[in-house]
Amino acid sequence: MEDQKATSRKSIEWWNSDSQIDPDSLFAPGYINHQEPIAATDGEKGVTLDELKAIVASYHSAFPGTQVAFQMQLVDGNRIATHWTFSGTQKGSYEGLAPTGKSVSWAGISIDEYDADGKIKETWVVWDKFTLFRTLGLIE
Repeated sequence: MEDQKATSRKSIEWWNSDSQIDPDSLFAPGYINHQEPIAATDGEKGVTLDELKAIVASYHSAFPGTQVAFQMQLVDGNRIATHWTFSGTQKGSYEGLAPTGKSVSWAGISIDEYDADGKIKETWVVWDKFTLFRTLGLIE
């Protein structure tokens, strides 16, 4: 599972603004990403890889210089859980909010399920959007 652990880390490093990672090399055909809370079209359905690519691109635009730090990974069968922290500065529009220049940090956990070919076929993510929104002034 060491290769899969590295793949899970790469799937999160893809969110780094300067990432050169090709997401198509990490994810299986038919990949689904379930994020809470995210603007998925249907919480059960999640988002496709193409939809996730658009979300990642919007983060790269809003938070150039975003960096991820890894806290830990756990393996359970063909699933890998990764605890991570993101940090960056809002220099682009986000959720309709003009750039604030505020530094932000938020944490989350991703659980990746692998197919027989060693590709991520499904991901479940829970992250602290409340802290991000509060820091940016989107909520009190």
